Amino acid sequence: KILNLKSDEHIFKFLKAKFGFGATRDFDANLYLCEEAFGLLPLNTFQRLSETLLFYAYVFVLFVTVITASVVAFHNLSDSANPQAVGQTRKCAVDLKPEAAYNLIHTLLFGVLAMSTMRMKYLWISHMCVFASFGLCSSEIWELLLRLLHLCNPKRIWVMRYSVPILTLLYLCCKSWPGMMDELSELKEFYDPDTVELMDWI
Repeated sequence: KILNLKSDEHIFKFLKAKFGFGATRDFDANLYLCEEAFGLLPLNTFQRLSETLLFYAYVFVLFVTVITASVVAFHNLSDSANPQAVGQTRKCAVDLKPEAAYNLIHTLLFGVLAMSTMRMKYLWISHMCVFASFGLCSSEIWELLLRLLHLCNPKRIWVMRYSVPILTLLYLCCKSWPGMMDELSELKEFYDPDTVELMDWI
């Protein structure tokens, strides 16, 4: 009533019942609750994602980005809370671009949504691919990591930025090549003598 929901009201009722904010008598909402696709995300999803290295790359990029966002947020909050820092801007040791912060918030929200409702994993997994590829190809992330190891220089950043994605793709190609060739070998032209005879007659 507060949100003036009409056509999509059953979705709101489903979410309300799923998270325990009250039972519902709505047919569509109860139907969703009975469907397995609207249950929690099964744990074997992470195992299947790990087989393609997507989950490992995603966790790596997510960990670095969350730490960076936490440092930047703490730095900004400490500056705003310090009265002596008014009018002065101290440069933070790390930086997080707005687009990276935006995608970080998106991927966290999509992750929570997918874990609570398996049907919504299509949003999260597609965003996982984008987020992981962004991180592996990002010069900012490699610069930060190499700086922590005191190995930072433009050449090393360039090498890491290109070598890690290329090695990942080569590994995936080598791993999936036999299965892909087996599937292609089964794609033969269908030959049915009766159909050929019928076509000749026509």
